[in-house]
Amino acid sequence: MRIRVFATADELARATATLMAVRAARAIVEHGQANLALAGGATPLPIYRALAQSPLLEVMPWQACHFFFSDERALPHDHPGSNYGQARRIMLEQAPLKSGQVHPVPVDLYEPEEAAARYQAELRTHFGGLLPAFDFILLGLGPDGHLASLFPQDPAQAEGGGWVAAVQPPEGVQPAVERVTLTWPVLNAGRTVVVAVTGAGKRQAVQKALGQEASGHAASPASRLRPFGELFWFLDQEAAAGLKP
Repeated sequence: MRIRVFATADELARATATLMAVRAARAIVEHGQANLALAGGATPLPIYRALAQSPLLEVMPWQACHFFFSDERALPHDHPGSNYGQARRIMLEQAPLKSGQVHPVPVDLYEPEEAAARYQAELRTHFGGLLPAFDFILLGLGPDGHLASLFPQDPAQAEGGGWVAAVQPPEGVQPAVERVTLTWPVLNAGRTVVVAVTGAGKRQAVQKALGQEASGHAASPASRLRPFGELFWFLDQEAAAGLKP
């Protein structure tokens, strides 16, 4: 695990976007395409903007990339809170992509349980029946420590089982709608996983996730994030304040 602290959220966004492009290019050399899982929420949006602008718009090997989503809210794809909708408007529509390269969770067509089952079937087809090994997974961190839509004390946190699950967020999490999320076996099969965190509001969650709070690392969903490949925590100075060296 590597922790990097950036002076500003913009610097973090550019560094994350650059790493995504580099890892995508490496994957294409190694096995002909790059499979990437995108995150939702506010933190990834500047990352997507960086990828949709020069110079990364020209550098990113779009033609051989497949974009999936680490989680999705049960909202129409044109809703402002849709993870896919946000990524589409900011980045995917600006990139030279064909429709088959983008794989949204079908929450616009099915109830969450059915959408999860269909997304798992799509992953199974795309990855040839093998456990999905994404070349790059981008994750954010919620104030309660959740990653993707894997919340504290949620049954979907259990190891094993399916690759995709429908979950109900805890009380107080907004928007208060069901989610569909990749599960720990998929996240932990990632070749490169980046957890990007910005803002003072995430400071306590970062400390708990990295085992630097009295309540303990085990209480955080991040204690289950142990990827097969490389793991980066990218933090801005506000999120990293108070971390011990």
